[in-house]
Amino acid sequence: KTLVSTMTDKGALSPRSTSSIKILPPSDSSKRITWWDRYKKASIYAKIFLFVSTIHGIAMAGVGTISIAWKEVSDVYGTLSIFVALCFLYFMLQGVLKENTIQLLCCIISAVLVTVYLVWFYTLDSSHEIVASLAFGSMCFCILYLIIAPCVIKKFGWYRYNKSQTTNKHTMDMYYVYQKFQAMLLMDAEVCIMLGLLVTFELRHQNFLGYIGNIACILFEIGWVILGIRAVRTEHKLITQGFMGCTIFLIAYVVVICYWIAKDKQYS
Repeated sequence: KTLVSTMTDKGALSPRSTSSIKILPPSDSSKRITWWDRYKKASIYAKIFLFVSTIHGIAMAGVGTISIAWKEVSDVYGTLSIFVALCFLYFMLQGVLKENTIQLLCCIISAVLVTVYLVWFYTLDSSHEIVASLAFGSMCFCILYLIIAPCVIKKFGWYRYNKSQTTNKHTMDMYYVYQKFQAMLLMDAEVCIMLGLLVTFELRHQNFLGYIGNIACILFEIGWVILGIRAVRTEHKLITQGFMGCTIFLIAYVVVICYWIAKDKQYS
């Protein structure tokens, strides 16, 4: 009782505050866990996954660069390949070194997206035999990820324990829920930005406002991600409500685009 009254006197607990008392420790703790610390503590399976996926990510970006050079396919597809490669590398680091299982799965999904793109490219123009080889190689990488990933996940625990600073299962489960939310948020952003780029550069716009509107939606998506991560890190109710309100606009954007494509017989 004395402690609560003291904290109230100092303004630590304000009745007007819209933020809950956070159970998890603040991210800016005195002893920060560096990326090198995470790598040293990672299991041998995690290090193998990092090595293999780094090579694959660089290869993805290279495929995107080559696609831009080939005039048979629109430049936007090469740009998408490079964008997905960057997302893949970021998801890989977050998933392995921050022990985020869902982020690790999103990393593998990103690799599958590039593999599907290569297969689709080859179906359009089978004269480039190198594309078939790249698609087969990327498929082998994806199969390898599915084999190594369970071994990587089984060794998770060190980072979560240090981040939550407790052995309490309920608190650690809360931190894992935060990790899942962040992973789903970033994966959603990747897919929506891909959709926005396709709509902006592939669909026919009657005027320049169509391009401005779709680019604005891509920027809005980026701001939405930042707002969502901010909402769960600060546990602020107003920010969380604003984030959920913005989600409605993004759903409406996807519905409008799907309706637009369905009305135009040129697109499947």
